[in-house]
Amino acid sequence: MPRNYDSPIRDARRAETRQRVVQVAGQLFADLGYTATTLRMVARDARVSLERVTAVGGKPALLLAAFEDAINDGEPLGLIQRSDIAPAWAGDSLGEILAALVTYVASSNERVDALTAAWSEARRADPELASAYHRRMNDMRTAGRDFVTELVNRGLVDPHVNPTAIADEFWAAAHPTQYDLLVNLAGWSPERFRTWLLERTIRLIPPPEIPDGAAAT
Repeated sequence: MPRNYDSPIRDARRAETRQRVVQVAGQLFADLGYTATTLRMVARDARVSLERVTAVGGKPALLLAAFEDAINDGEPLGLIQRSDIAPAWAGDSLGEILAALVTYVASSNERVDALTAAWSEARRADPELASAYHRRMNDMRTAGRDFVTELVNRGLVDPHVNPTAIADEFWAAAHPTQYDLLVNLAGWSPERFRTWLLERTIRLIPPPEIPDGAAAT
């Protein structure tokens, strides 16, 4: 019977190599651009063989992986389940939940900011990457809609709101390109962007109306 050479140690090493390759690729994409970056450069800077790099993926796969790692910060979960947002749900405070959401989104934008130009270049060069980017953006819209729907289901926002419309407006305001415009081009600080996004989000997601007389009882 053939021996099974897989082991927790080998799996851990494989995961560590993948993480290093993706991180190096992301940095090269950010520094040099998508077109100028080669897999040999990634192998050189990650100090692994070219075969190791190609086992992780080609350039499109590496860009997607670098983007996902930056967006998720090592935690590929939905907006409701994330450990940096989930505790706020326990208190059922709309303000605390929105503040946790915006803190995550603003930090996420800061992490992916360096890849914004590489994404723009890659989408023009590779139709498959353009399609993958559009799918990822739609996933973000869906996550936002599910987030607002959860707020409605918990009675934390006006039940008459349109979750899809709210999610679209939040998605537009929170989009990485918006961060690029305001922070890199307009000169805002990341903290100013976070404050602005929180103010917009609070205006965008209204709490339920308090019936007449309810406050007095």
